[in-house]
Amino acid sequence: MTKYCPKCKEVLPHSSFNNSGRRDGYQTYCRACHNKMQREKYKTDPEAKVKRQIRAGRRKDRDPLVSKKSELKRLYGITFENYLQMFVDQGEVCAICKESCQTKKSLSVDHDHESGKVRGLLCNRCNRALGMFRDNPTILNRAAEYINTANKMI
Repeated sequence: MTKYCPKCKEVLPHSSFNNSGRRDGYQTYCRACHNKMQREKYKTDPEAKVKRQIRAGRRKDRDPLVSKKSELKRLYGITFENYLQMFVDQGEVCAICKESCQTKKSLSVDHDHESGKVRGLLCNRCNRALGMFRDNPTILNRAAEYINTANKMI
């Protein structure tokens, strides 16, 4: 699907536009034009950025999860309800270690970095460990073999 940007006068894919509450679901101007207009606005009106931060704070006051909801949609293409359903389906524990989250932070959304496909919810330790092993099963298997061998030697 495509959309016309009246500022740069180009027809661009929907991925070039930010989401909005408009009827078609996208902002009027493409992301590049919108960003350029915002930068110009902030240069000419020093209070504009502060006003925007105040509005964002009010939105957060009305819905404390507004940031989480926005992040889930923007980064992973899932709704907060999808996240909660995954959380319940996993028994409210990490998909790898099967332990509940020990920190104040909620379980992280694990996803394939190439395809973007969501795989499950992980605690911070397991999520970071997968990243350190570059999501590579061969390296993970070698690490498991190393631990098993090293433990036998002790």
